[in-house]
Amino acid sequence: MDYVSLGLMSGTSLDGVDAAFLYTDGERIHEFGPSLCIQYSPKERLILEQTIQSALKWNFIGQRPSIFEDADNIILKTHKLAVEQLCETNKSLVSTLKPHRFSWPNSFASSAAGWKKGANIAAW
Repeated sequence: MDYVSLGLMSGTSLDGVDAAFLYTDGERIHEFGPSLCIQYSPKERLILEQTIQSALKWNFIGQRPSIFEDADNIILKTHKLAVEQLCETNKSLVSTLKPHRFSWPNSFASSAAGWKKGANIAAW
């Protein structure tokens, strides 16, 4: 049985966040649905680039760089905006989604150290 899924991705290009609906049976994608990309602003992209440089220097030794919190906020805000905009323009698909709760990594660099309890995004 196919169901509708909403996926999000923010890649290493630092261009923005992609969001898309797709139809799947849980193993295979049967059809791609509507999608969009929310671009990071030049200021946001600069902060993300600086965060990467800080992470490389930090190398998990000592206290986390404070810029990580800025990056977390940018990434979370942009993912949230992508979901809101995609759902607003595709209300008929939204009604077929089932509520879930997603865990978010504790910080921009925490995924390399393993998932920790972080912010939660509740989907309608």
